[in-house]
Amino acid sequence: MQQHHYLFISSWTVGTSRDRLWEMADRIEAIDCWNNVVFEKVKQGPGPDGVGDVFRCTFKTKMLFRLSIYLKVTDKRKPDQFTLEVEGPLSG
Repeated sequence: MQQHHYLFISSWTVGTSRDRLWEMADRIEAIDCWNNVVFEKVKQGPGPDGVGDVFRCTFKTKMLFRLSIYLKVTDKRKPDQFTLEVEGPLSG
């Protein structure tokens, strides 16, 4: 079976203050405002700003299905931008 590779780029609008958004970006593992989604830090990056940190993000559905993806912080530019690289099983 031929394997396909896809690249998805997304931009989100979050209904909160910029300061609150940066609090969440600085402590991804503490995000608790997204129902049925859990973040867990699995690797500490080399720098003090969190660049290089890796998190497992697990989505739990009503049908008891779970999907885990990995988020790697690749860039942080306060106060305007942070970038995450996402890896994980997406099929269907």
